[in-house]
Amino acid sequence: MAMLIAIDVGGTSAKLALVEAETGRIASRASVPTPPRSEAGEAFLDAVAQAAEKLAASSRIDAVGMSLCELISPHGEIESGHRVPWRTDQVHDRLGRIAPVTIEADVRAAALAEAR
Repeated sequence: MAMLIAIDVGGTSAKLALVEAETGRIASRASVPTPPRSEAGEAFLDAVAQAAEKLAASSRIDAVGMSLCELISPHGEIESGHRVPWRTDQVHDRLGRIAPVTIEADVRAAALAEAR
């Protein structure tokens, strides 16, 4: 069964889930508080990645999907850093150790979920 790591990075927390792709069943969850913007750099990305790695430890992960509370291009490139000052390459380098990564704007991810 294909397993995914889903990550929603918001203004107050990053919520993570280990998800069965076919059924959408959540096998386990984790959460990391979002620090103030001045502290939301690489250390926060490391904390999110460590939480994702813990979730991934029990399964073979096929993909990592992240929704982020920033402006994201249609090609998955982070174009702003108003709340979470991450760069696309940082996210891919850190989370790509688990599985291929897709980044989406949180508003587009929510709209897609509602449409489905």
